[in-house]
Formats: sequence, structure tokens, C-alpha cells
Amino acid sequence: MLLVSMKEKQCDEMNKVEFDEQTSYFILNRDGIETPYAYPPKSNNLWSNLRDEDFTVVLLSNPFLHKETDCYEVEFNGSGERGGYILPIALLESEEATGRPLLSYIFVAYRTLLQRLDEDKEATGVLSDSYKDAFVLIVHNQTIPGFNARDYLVSLASFGFYVYKGELKDNYPELKFFEQLPKTLNLNINEVDNLNNGYVSDLLTNRICATSDFLTRFVLVYQVVEVYISEIHQKLLDSAIENYKTGVLNKNDFGEELKNISRESYQIEQLFAGFLEEPVSLEYKQSSLSLFEDVNYKIKNEKIPLLFYTLRNQVFHNYKMFAGHEDALYQVMFCFERVVMMFLAKKKIC
Repeated sequence: MLLVSMKEKQCDEMNKVEFDEQTSYFILNRDGIETPYAYPPKSNNLWSNLRDEDFTVVLLSNPFLHKETDCYEVEFNGSGERGGYILPIALLESEEATGRPLLSYIFVAYRTLLQRLDEDKEATGVLSDSYKDAFVLIVHNQTIPGFNARDYLVSLASFGFYVYKGELKDNYPELKFFEQLPKTLNLNINEVDNLNNGYVSDLLTNRICATSDFLTRFVLVYQVVEVYISEIHQKLLDSAIENYKTGVLNKNDFGEELKNISRESYQIEQLFAGFLEEPVSLEYKQSSLSLFEDVNYKIKNEKIPLLFYTLRNQVFHNYKMFAGHEDALYQVMFCFERVVMMFLAKKKIC
């Protein structure tokens, strides 16, 4: 493979971008005005013929990650093959990145983001000035043919990555989940498409990333559960009525069935059907049991659906229980979010 040529040129309708290997500067040309951007990463041993069209670059936010070292290889759909990277904007301006593949991805990401620089953003000569707090997902299109970021928004959200909306204004709790995050992330394509639901789409693309208060986040995320169990209740009700009409249920059994299916705890039990052995469900069980033990709340039944429903009840009706244990509660609430993301990826909202 050959070195990157002395002058790499890429342009779109607004911006022209050149790279001078001798000085290690990108030159942004907008309407005849040139602005140099220093490029600290090494550029002398990159893949040859780096074409922007061979990669997809997506801007993300993660309000729980803040370090330059928060860089991750990305595999897709359990392939075991690297298909890209998620990395902080700071790494694009650092000398610390190593390895030919990573440096090649970084080079393309930097060049692409310069080309995309909006006209209303000042060309300061520092890339991160225009993309504050951003993370960059860069995907190799030949490795992941037909990649569409929309198909992975739910999976990304399960790792705390959301659509980029600019600089983060609030402080977010520190979560142990991210301290243990492996350096290789597996993103799975949605098995079902729930983004056509207006609330789900708004939650994932706007609301959740902008909400640092975890009680508010919990309420927002629980609305998804409400949508699911409302549909479950309607289906169970329709089935019970049909069984009564056809004589499968007598009057007394029908009355008991109506009482049973009207219970939210029963509806949540139905929601979890087929998902009890999912890793994130088991993680939730462990973390919630630990929380309830810490606050001296006696659990009568350790089944996952009941633990799910119990957290909802105590947060909504007895929040004072968690006084002094807010940090542990936030950890469980994020695991609760991950369970809901699992449902969104696997269970269709009608």
C-alpha cells in the first residue's frame, strides 16, 4: 500500500478540503477563504486510496463518556469482524492514536467533517470547536454493505450513544456500566422497526440524550413500556371476549380473566415472555436485587417482570425510599433503559 499523496483533494458543493502531508495541515477553502487546520495524528502510514465514499461518518453524543481514550472498535451483528470505530472528536486532534487501521479511519473522519462544516459555523482552525462533545461513528462500507445508521439507533442507545445535537449543557451521573465497557462493541441491527412510532423516534433522537435528570429519564422511558402493555392488554381483552362468546370461558371464568389481564404486573409479565434469558434482562435482575437489598426493601418474588414492575411502583409512589442511595438507583435505571432498548430492537409496536 502506498502513502497518502502529497495533496489529497475532496470537495462538496460548499467546502473544498486539501491535505498537505509535508506540513500535516488540512486546508479548508470556503468561498475562496482558506483556513488551515493542524492535523496532529500520524499520516505517513495510512491505507492507500482512502476515498470518503468508502466510509460512512455519523456524529453521535454520549453524555457518560468524556475521555480521549474512550475509543471503540465496532463489530456489527455478531460478525466478529471490525466494521468501524466509535471515537471521541478529541482523538481526531491527538497524537496518541496508533495503528494503521485506526489512523486511516481518523484521517477520513477528519476530512469528511471538514467538508461538512456548515456555513453558519465559523472556521476556527480547530475541528472540535465546531463539533463540541461529539463522538464519531465511522463505518467501512465495503465491510458493512448497505449500512444505515437508522437501523442501529436502538443498539447505539443501549450503549449511551445518541444522535448528535451539539454541545452537552448538563452534568450526567457517572455510571459503572461505562467503566466496564469493552473496547469492542457489537452493534445489532433492529429486528423490528419501531422508529416509525413518533414517540419512540422523538425519544431516541431528541429527548433522552438531552435529559440528565434520571427521574425524568425514567418517566420518559417508561412511556414506551406503557405503549407495549396497552397493546398487550387490548389483545388479551379481545381474546378473552372471543373465548367468552364462543363458550370457551363461562361467566365466572370470564370475570376472573378480566381481573387478571387488567393488572399491570400481569401485562409486564406478558411483555417479558421470550425475553427472560436475554443477558440484559439477567443484568437487570442482579442490579435491581442489589438495590432493593441496599434500601432494605423485602422482595416477595425475584422474577424479572415483578422486579421490573416493583421498580416502577417504588419510583413513582415511594421515591423517598431511595434517599441516600441515588447513585445505586441511577445504575439500575440505566439498566432498566437497556431492557427497554432490547424490547424496541426485538418486539414490534403495532
